[in-house]
Amino acid sequence: MIGIDDAKVCIATAGQGTRMGRYAEMINKSLLPVGGKAAITHIIEEFPADTRFVIALGYLGQQVRDYIGLAHPRLRVEFVEVDDWSSEKSGPGPTLLACRHLLDKPFIYVACDSIIGRVKAKGNWIGVAVPDDTNSASYCNIETRHGVVIDIHDKVATADRIAFTGMMRIETPKPFFTALENAAQAGRGELSEGFRALGDLHSQEHAWTDVGTLERYEWALADEGGFAKDGEFFYHVGSRVIKFFADPQIVLDRCARAEMRPGIFPEIVGATSQFYAYEWVPGETFYSVTCTNVVGKFLDWMSNAVWQPLGCIDISTEARSFYHDKTMARLASFRAKNPDWEEPVQINGSAVGSIDTLLDMVPWDSICRGDASFIHGDLQFDNIIYTETSFKLIDWRQDFGGRLDVGDLAYDFAKLIAGLRVDFSGLKDGSYMMQDVGRSVEVTTWAAREPTECEALIFARAEEYGISRRKLEIIVGLVYLSMAGLHIAPLDRLLYCLAQEQLSGVLLPR
Repeated sequence: MIGIDDAKVCIATAGQGTRMGRYAEMINKSLLPVGGKAAITHIIEEFPADTRFVIALGYLGQQVRDYIGLAHPRLRVEFVEVDDWSSEKSGPGPTLLACRHLLDKPFIYVACDSIIGRVKAKGNWIGVAVPDDTNSASYCNIETRHGVVIDIHDKVATADRIAFTGMMRIETPKPFFTALENAAQAGRGELSEGFRALGDLHSQEHAWTDVGTLERYEWALADEGGFAKDGEFFYHVGSRVIKFFADPQIVLDRCARAEMRPGIFPEIVGATSQFYAYEWVPGETFYSVTCTNVVGKFLDWMSNAVWQPLGCIDISTEARSFYHDKTMARLASFRAKNPDWEEPVQINGSAVGSIDTLLDMVPWDSICRGDASFIHGDLQFDNIIYTETSFKLIDWRQDFGGRLDVGDLAYDFAKLIAGLRVDFSGLKDGSYMMQDVGRSVEVTTWAAREPTECEALIFARAEEYGISRRKLEIIVGLVYLSMAGLHIAPLDRLLYCLAQEQLSGVLLPR
């Protein structure tokens, strides 16, 4: 923890985050997750529990309020609305000036895109570190001698790359804010204007991860396997799981579905327009306990607690929307992300058909003749928690072709098969290999334990419900293809290849 005496901590989240690329219009950059936690949570957790925080709000400020309320409900925090956060006169200087009335005593400031290390020093100091980025002109560069700041080069290339990390302690706020105010009146908004007014300014080296641009954020995610989904984020803070969705309708629908079957899903403990939260479910994911005994027990539980076929309900329209229309939309999304990629003609030594040819061969009418039942909708093994006495389902799908109450029972079975053959938890950790030489691809993934025996149980149970193996095998291929459109590189191409290989094995003559 950072020892700070009685100093408040100010976190600036007001900026638009225009350098965050595709994320900028979706979410406040302080809420982008790294290692399962939002950047702002990494900052908050570096300070003692009784620390008083001041959080400056501007762009998508309600998101920040909502997240703090769910993730840090006991935080001692005062929010400040920054009026002018989008004009040319905006910047960290004017943002701090908006908080000035709450920062009349020594305080610490942290930029919301800086994941920081521990500093215990008192006095006037600014955090420094050597950045990974070689473009020194993108930073405020600091020149020091024996720990004393002797010069500041703001957004100017320098030979010695020692950058301001976005963290500082201001022991004497009055001269600092006076300088910021004078600079703001002249149209300048950088914090360096205030630094120059502090005659005894020191530097403090500390650990630093900069996630302030799209490139740097993706560097920080490099070890997380690329399993993130566009428009959706996951956070694990303390005992809570929090989910964010760019589309508010998904939050409404997921909460509504959770209320339909209390007991099989975790209880929603809080929800806002784009977030919902539930308590962490103790137990192990199905990938940790997969064996024929547990799979058999799970199938019995699903049959009793979840799957209740309703043959009187026609869901063919919803099934066509879900299987055909969604697949085509996800395929278009994949191609938009990979405009220059040529799909393989050979995978793991076997010829494969093109996706367009394979999709033309899918018997859509029979695939879309669904068996109506309440379903989970994303029944892969990471979403099944085993507690040794029972089961709990997490990350349920919000709807099936727009319908909340029922979906196609075959889809739950197909997701089980897809997750059994390809360990999705391994994909999250980057445990896969893909070698692309020309249009010949070698793909290596790992399956869950006892895949053959467990598959036999799943196919046998599906057959009891009148669902054919061929239908399930086709849907498995559609599952992989839809996932390819949803995930980011390089995982999206691997999933595309899995879809080609799977559908070719089912639909092409051998």
